[in-house]
Amino acid sequence: ILNILFIPDVAWEISDDIHSGTMNYYLLLPMNYFMMKIVAVLQKNLTAYPTILLVILLGISFVVPEWIVAPSSVQNLLLCLIFIFCGNVLIFFWGIILGLLTVWFDQIQGIFYMQTALIQILSGMVIPLNWLPISLGEVLQWNPFSLLINIPIQLYLGTLEVSVWSVFISCAAWISCFILVAQWIWGKAQIRYQAYGG
Repeated sequence: ILNILFIPDVAWEISDDIHSGTMNYYLLLPMNYFMMKIVAVLQKNLTAYPTILLVILLGISFVVPEWIVAPSSVQNLLLCLIFIFCGNVLIFFWGIILGLLTVWFDQIQGIFYMQTALIQILSGMVIPLNWLPISLGEVLQWNPFSLLINIPIQLYLGTLEVSVWSVFISCAAWISCFILVAQWIWGKAQIRYQAYGG
């Protein structure tokens, strides 16, 4: 179910804006392009996704109720929801970084498909990271994409093996890093985009 929340379609949207020339329109507006994208993503996440998740959960609870597992505690449920939000922020800025690469690469769709597969593996969506050999699992536990699926699920189930504070620090560091890289690439992309006449 969490997979629905973490499909970085903002990269495709930015790529389409660049290829179609719509970026010219947004650059002329007296508003921040990132803020406009953030508002669009928030609108979608706050309206469409809760409805989809509710329908899926209701369907599962009627068909196979034993698949519904209660959270280990209310505190863990709240922490899980906080990290789901943080994962959305992280994947949003990752999508911006990838989408802006369209300025340099004409055919970027292959990179988008490859990163989707990579995120599914590194987030623990394909195989839970704690099922991997200990040395590999411990290393992958700290990759940014483990914050998308692996960490929220472990918090929900109460099986998180590391300190919540260390996960918060890791999350803040990765989000800050992605924001800084996105801003840097945005500055370079604007120059490159304008050099080609938009």
